[in-house]
Amino acid sequence: LDSNVGKEVTVRVARGNEMLTYQVRVQDLHQVTPDAFLESSGGSIHALSYQQARNFSTPTGQVYVAEPGYLLSRAGIPKHSVILSVQGKPTPNLEALAKVMSHIPGGTQVPVQYRVFSDRFRKRQTLVYVDRRWYGPPVLWKRDDAVGSWHQIKFYPFEEEEEKETQQQKKKQKLSKGEKDGDSFVLPEENGNGKGNGNGISGGNKGAAEDPKDVIAKSLVLVDVEIPEVALADGVHSKSFTGNGVLVHLDEAIGLILVDRNTAAIGPSDIRLSFCAYPAELRGTVRFLHPLYNFSLISFDPRKLSADALQAVRPCKIVAEPALSRGSKVILVGLSGALRPTARDASVTNATASLNIPAAEIPRFHVVNEEVIELDQDFGTSFSGVLIDEEASVKALWGSFSRQVGGEEREFCAGIHSYSFKGWIEKTVDFLKKGQGESNEEVGGDVSMAEAGAEGKQAGRSVPVPVMNIEFQALLLSKAANYGLGEKWIKALAEFDRERKQVLRVKSCMTGSSARERGISEGDMLLQVNGKIVSSFAHLQQVLEEMQGVGVEELKLTVFKMQQQRLEEVSMKVDMVDGLGTDRLVHWSGAQIQGSYRALRE
Repeated sequence: LDSNVGKEVTVRVARGNEMLTYQVRVQDLHQVTPDAFLESSGGSIHALSYQQARNFSTPTGQVYVAEPGYLLSRAGIPKHSVILSVQGKPTPNLEALAKVMSHIPGGTQVPVQYRVFSDRFRKRQTLVYVDRRWYGPPVLWKRDDAVGSWHQIKFYPFEEEEEKETQQQKKKQKLSKGEKDGDSFVLPEENGNGKGNGNGISGGNKGAAEDPKDVIAKSLVLVDVEIPEVALADGVHSKSFTGNGVLVHLDEAIGLILVDRNTAAIGPSDIRLSFCAYPAELRGTVRFLHPLYNFSLISFDPRKLSADALQAVRPCKIVAEPALSRGSKVILVGLSGALRPTARDASVTNATASLNIPAAEIPRFHVVNEEVIELDQDFGTSFSGVLIDEEASVKALWGSFSRQVGGEEREFCAGIHSYSFKGWIEKTVDFLKKGQGESNEEVGGDVSMAEAGAEGKQAGRSVPVPVMNIEFQALLLSKAANYGLGEKWIKALAEFDRERKQVLRVKSCMTGSSARERGISEGDMLLQVNGKIVSSFAHLQQVLEEMQGVGVEELKLTVFKMQQQRLEEVSMKVDMVDGLGTDRLVHWSGAQIQGSYRALRE
């Protein structure tokens, strides 16, 4: 065989009682063994090797996925797949695949046909979202047998940069002539507040006779979040999240979606929004992450919705007062994975449940100082959505929470009062409108990490949130008395809040915080803030918001020092944080390095 490489040899075989003769060409094993691979979006693709082709019962040289990376794994293409075509164009080799991918504009979805080992006789199809933000252009690596290493021999630059510059120049010329770019944006004649725009916070949905479940379905959105490995930061525990969101604001430039932080966990991510009321998908951008509470706000560009879609979707109506209480009747409405609304009637059993979620083994965001709503039925961990009344007004966000139990991830759902997020929706809208400046078109649209960093240098990255950097836990007054709290304060707190009958006790203080510097320690009990009795997280939130409104930077606390068994007046500063977390990562020699983040310091 060695002396006949590239030539044909005669082979005789016995098949039963019959002798057969075949002419077989002898191939060079080195020629059918890959010596090059294509690096694309963190994945590795090369020609199908002789050994795998033998297992696959298919010709060598086809495009073989050794490691899918971010782009292919996001589309569900597994390892050991063979890519047959992209956007209808055959990809018989690496060169063809790289050229096709470099011609596709970023941010678009293209059909890809492939096969897998387990079902090699059937072709599969999927949609691949072409990424241009997290990874550079595809690179071809070649093995150098002389030195035993790999070298980059060819880049396949994206061919859209030049087109983008040309489009921007044309757009400037149109604007200079007073022309409008593209179709004019037209909002529906009436939405949540009976006007052509707005967020529906102060208004209602038209058609009181409609079923409230059908009304709120016009506002529901399915939120899919993917986080690339190069952006995994702040201890986030997964790369993929899915949850229910609700449309809370819609005008000519900005659309805002409210969702829990177990869905939108960190800022840098790829977000896909799927609307229940109309078959449309848009990209979203995280605009606000509350540093303590379990909710976030995601923006999108409403001008990318068609006129029919704008007629179908509606921002919801949010009502904060009166807040839900024990015995309140609500309707839990959410979306299934097939974008079908699902509704259940329920009653509130506890509207003031204080959460106490311990820190995870790898520190990450966890809810701090938040009260949630519990219902009379257990709807499971995947049924997230909103709690509405008979008028389809949103009274609470039914969000997903995550915690570790024995080192394992556990999820549960609970209600987040609308007074917790209503004000932050209004502030975020004002922040985005004030910060838009001349770049009006980018306010509701997609923003890269670099662009977000540039915005942050000018006007802050998000709405600042006042925080005390103290984690409290609720302690029953009966227990507080055993710890030494005086009868006078026990009576005052019980009369002030007859429902909860509790006091806030310090669980921990953030490292380097003003509270720790001023001597507040674990076990201290908070009695008053600025002369007002405080016995719950809701009261604490109200005091902080009032303080922010008048520009006060210091709080005067009355605390009971358990160790010393005495009352003490403490003044401390309030920090302003934006909650978006880390915005700078360093990649070096395969390692990913970041600064100390909030959850780590808690």
